[in-house]
Amino acid sequence: MSSRTIAVLLLAVSCGAGAHPHSTVEQQALLSLGRTQTVLSYLIQPSLGAGTHMFDHLDGDGNMQLDNEEKAAFARELILATTLTVNGKAVTLQLVGVALPDRATLAAGAGLLEVKVRTELSLDPAIEYAVALEVNHDQFAAAWYLQPHYFPDLYNGNRAPNLERFTNASRILIHIPGN
Repeated sequence: MSSRTIAVLLLAVSCGAGAHPHSTVEQQALLSLGRTQTVLSYLIQPSLGAGTHMFDHLDGDGNMQLDNEEKAAFARELILATTLTVNGKAVTLQLVGVALPDRATLAAGAGLLEVKVRTELSLDPAIEYAVALEVNHDQFAAAWYLQPHYFPDLYNGNRAPNLERFTNASRILIHIPGN
């Protein structure tokens, strides 16, 4: 790849260039997992046909703008539809931030709805853990693609976590080895 191509790509990303319009709503939750914290980023890409409906769903007062209260309400909706457990015990997710595009951007099938949450953990390297994530928010699309990423402190020597996916694409289980 030429340096000019790289420069154009970096400029597009830094200017907030949106992805091309999609024919379906795409939903992804990126789980960054470590021994001391978990960060979960929800990313929703609207489709060309659904963007206006999505915005109207979020715009509770119908004033054609999303205020902080409406953004927080959407984030709470996602958090309540999410279950994150460590060895069967639910953990509490705390809101970090919300970024939602304006109505025209969503209507064009562009932009990205982004919500980020986190929680602190204390995972002892000597103990095996099972971390389960399930997202059941289906207001815009039925399924979520769940993608885990691991902080370096999660690896135990040369033993990496093991990911288990289910028929229900909106659920994953991560087995973390102990010493």
